[in-house]
Amino acid sequence: MMTCGVNGKAYTWTRDGVLVGTPHTAHDAPVRAVIQAGGRVVLTVGSSDGLIKVWDWEKKRWLFDLFSGVFLITTVATGFGKLAISSREKEGDLHQVRVWNHEEILKTALTHLDGEQHVE
Repeated sequence: MMTCGVNGKAYTWTRDGVLVGTPHTAHDAPVRAVIQAGGRVVLTVGSSDGLIKVWDWEKKRWLFDLFSGVFLITTVATGFGKLAISSREKEGDLHQVRVWNHEEILKTALTHLDGEQHVE
């Protein structure tokens, strides 16, 4: 099981509630969500940093930013194989909703694991 916190860290737990390893600093801002995309690929969704990061969680290695460039990620939802966020720009009331397909995220992430192309 994975959780996240306002301190920018992500935590991994056993089913019995025992912390596995040390918390991992995933963002320089509060983390809104930690999402397992498949295998060792994990997404962390920030808040005021406006970032969605893709990780090789086994190695705690950042692979790439799935999304960046907004002032604030306000809402995160997952379901039916999709990831959706809403975000807000710094100036004015401009809000955006973006949706990604989990399979496409995973496919892209697999090409970054270990710095090699992976085929599944």
